[in-house]
Amino acid sequence: MLGDEKQRAREYFEDYIGSTICVRSDDYTQEDTVLITGLDPQNNNALITEALAFSPTLGMIVEFGSYYSTISDLFKLKYTFKMRSDTITSVTSDAIFEVVDASQFFVGQTINIHSEDYTRDENAVIDSINVNEITLTIDLSFTPLTGDNVEQYNYSDQDGYLFL
Repeated sequence: MLGDEKQRAREYFEDYIGSTICVRSDDYTQEDTVLITGLDPQNNNALITEALAFSPTLGMIVEFGSYYSTISDLFKLKYTFKMRSDTITSVTSDAIFEVVDASQFFVGQTINIHSEDYTRDENAVIDSINVNEITLTIDLSFTPLTGDNVEQYNYSDQDGYLFL
């Protein structure tokens, strides 16, 4: 069983060759971000990286590098958060409009309605959905226009997690 666990750990990190990791002390007095260049063929628990600017010590923290310094597209796709969006196709009132596909939204969900340049921008809660027509619980402070965007405004406690 232990061999299987080590093999799974090795397979897990194979996907991240080409990504960056940050090695740091707990208080951030020592910190460096380096590229994972391979896996040690002799030790399933060892990564091969570019040289660190310091010698790591026991107890240091290893974490993936910042999103922007991580170059692996697989890493970015695997750990991205997807906020679904749609476009308003027609407007009935300050609280009623139609979108291309309302099936991705649900009653009680908080959404964000905004113009392309965000000069009109407000959050609201969906009161009802009829095919592609969305009715909000309150009127917006502006009248939405055809072409405005509607985005899910998600929290982890809303009807599931919307992570890829």
